[in-house]
Amino acid sequence: MERRLLEAAMVGSATSMKEMAAQDPSLLLGTTPQGNTCLHISSIYGHEGFCKDVLALNNSLLTIANMDGETPLLTAVTNGHMSLASILLECCCTLGFSEAILQQDKNGCNALHHAIHSGHKDLALELIEKEPALSKAVNKYSESPMFIAVMRDFTDVSEKLLEIPGSNHVGTYGHNALHATVRNGNAGYECYDDAGNLSPLLVAAAYRGHVDVAQELLNHCPDAPYCDRNGWTCLHEAVKEGQTEFVEFILRTPQLRKLINMRNNKDGRTALHQAVRMCNPKIVASLLFHKDTDFTLNDHRTGE
Repeated sequence: MERRLLEAAMVGSATSMKEMAAQDPSLLLGTTPQGNTCLHISSIYGHEGFCKDVLALNNSLLTIANMDGETPLLTAVTNGHMSLASILLECCCTLGFSEAILQQDKNGCNALHHAIHSGHKDLALELIEKEPALSKAVNKYSESPMFIAVMRDFTDVSEKLLEIPGSNHVGTYGHNALHATVRNGNAGYECYDDAGNLSPLLVAAAYRGHVDVAQELLNHCPDAPYCDRNGWTCLHEAVKEGQTEFVEFILRTPQLRKLINMRNNKDGRTALHQAVRMCNPKIVASLLFHKDTDFTLNDHRTGE
């Protein structure tokens, strides 16, 4: 990198940078021995104005990773410049640079890992909203963003991550986010959505078909909530989402067998009613052939 450009990036002198770029636009692509561009350097120092001005001249700088695997977005996050990180994130979204947002550094950490590790919950929530796929990454220490969020007891972040289909929950030493929840004394008895409605973890596990998570939860919380305030159970949810394996897990789990004939409050439907409505013959058969199923129950609306 041209020494004058390096110095301009260090002090945030956009005027000097623009003068050099006017003479030779390719100068902006120069790097230090560490692979840092002028955008990386200005991100280290948190110079928002410089970053905005250099991106106006060459937005491809957002996609360049240095020797540590860091894009400018990652550099801003790891150096604690959350306002700048938010600006760079918005630029990446506007330009469709998803790969730059998802970039993982040499340790396998992405921007969401670092934001949660550093306690920047607002940025973490913004990252989740703008690029949900960040939730799927696992670093070289086998940590998912959800695991880190639960370990730090960031309930609002972990709940947002739970809403994302395919969100990873693995953690170190073969543990997962549920282990971390139990370790922190948050056993999953109370879990609320943004509207303040009870949203039990068993229902969330059913939505995704995570039998292992449900089993682990029940191992620690044998009486964990299985339905929301409307009487919608994890069995209703598993049937609605076509999660056959989860349905069969409930049918063979003694402490959950009471769900088989439970009717929701809204229209009095059982899981069997729901399965028929979903036209899922395999699940219908599983429910019909279970000895506890009462197939004479009618719902409140149609009487069927």
